[in-house]
Amino acid sequence: MEIYKAELSNAGVADSYEGLYALYDRLVAEHPEYVSMNVLGTDEWNNEIREYIFSTPNFNARTDAPRRLDKEIPKPVLLVTSGVHGEEKTSVAGGYLFLKELAENKGPDSMAALREAICIKMIPCVVPSGYSNCDRVNAAGVNMNRNFYTGWYPAGVLGEGNYSGPLPGSEKETKLVQRWMENNDEAFYYLDLHNTGSIDGDVTWVSIMDQSSYRDELLKDYSACLNSLARHWRQDYGLPRDRNLGYSGRIITIACAARYADYLGIPSVIMESSWQQKYTTDTERFGPVTNAISAEFFGHMVLRLAKEYL
Repeated sequence: MEIYKAELSNAGVADSYEGLYALYDRLVAEHPEYVSMNVLGTDEWNNEIREYIFSTPNFNARTDAPRRLDKEIPKPVLLVTSGVHGEEKTSVAGGYLFLKELAENKGPDSMAALREAICIKMIPCVVPSGYSNCDRVNAAGVNMNRNFYTGWYPAGVLGEGNYSGPLPGSEKETKLVQRWMENNDEAFYYLDLHNTGSIDGDVTWVSIMDQSSYRDELLKDYSACLNSLARHWRQDYGLPRDRNLGYSGRIITIACAARYADYLGIPSVIMESSWQQKYTTDTERFGPVTNAISAEFFGHMVLRLAKEYL
């Protein structure tokens, strides 16, 4: 199968959440038949939290359809978030780059099939204040991936990067994402895109709910994803052959978004890629090769997880 190779670009690494929204708004303007936007609400500082929807019209909903059904056949829904931690901008860029090329109908045939087959709902910036400040926490000092209702416990103190907030779900950002998940609890998967700052460690990793029924199947998809990309990453980006391309972890204690999705019955995974690739031509964080690796990791995982619909 032909693999998806992302464009080498710094696009998506915006200085502010407004700049990031401007990139997505351009996709809405250029591809109105495929990309739309909803404002889900605002945080405590009146920053909008937006959802961008990537979906072609259902076949039986098109005005040129020779026959119409009384009820639309819904498309499978994939939920995605990025920008939970504002300093992890490579994952935000990777999400944008893949969705941009999907909107432009680029890439291998599998991407064209994906474009028609599923609906992707993306919140590109869960924590606008953290993104604009390039900070792990929101402007109130709370780490959103410790603030969800499921499994919450008091962690850290104000001023530390892992502060879980005064109460479960205390932050408006958390409440908005929880409500969004509840309104989309039919989704076949939820992906939460992050970065790891360990540039000497693994290129990618996934973290999955411990004891989940889908864990083994997801790990097979993760392995297949890396196998399909390994030669490309080593040959075209210079990653050493002896470097581990990935590993898996278990979500056990933290009150994160993925844990809440799993609680609702939505299979979920935290996906991380390095924010800098020590062995490539990138010399700083969020470089073009690093962004491309993030986009390709995200894109190939989406293709693997949606395989039954393609």
